[in-house]
Amino acid sequence: MSFSDMLESAIPGSRNFSWREALWLKKWHIYAIPPQAVEKNIIETAMRLTLIRSFLAAPLTVTSWYRPPSYNEIIGGAPQSQHMLGKACDFTVAGMSADEVRERLRPKLGEFNLRMEDLPQSSWVHIDTACPADLPLHKRFFKP
Repeated sequence: MSFSDMLESAIPGSRNFSWREALWLKKWHIYAIPPQAVEKNIIETAMRLTLIRSFLAAPLTVTSWYRPPSYNEIIGGAPQSQHMLGKACDFTVAGMSADEVRERLRPKLGEFNLRMEDLPQSSWVHIDTACPADLPLHKRFFKP
């Protein structure tokens, strides 16, 4: 499969998320080409996003997903950002504030095996899959 064909395809295990949205680097106006290990992480993250989409019964709009290290540094991302591994995604939900989304998702973090940033008043929701299954809730909802 060519890279352009890949961009048009759904991420395996998720009919609602495409490689195009996972790999878009907005500031550079290009698509990233992830290493194979990162592709696997993107697939896992897409499956978790599918759980969120189903739970909220609303589509998610991805604002940032995979970030190569050089891109992450230029945009001011955290030095250890899970975005660089394809394990994090920032998104919005039409008709809901980010605070509302976080409030609804917070009790589901353990069930969905996610971490989520506690960023009141931000315009996006950040989730990541970088956590062991037994991580307590107070460590799943964290200050960046």
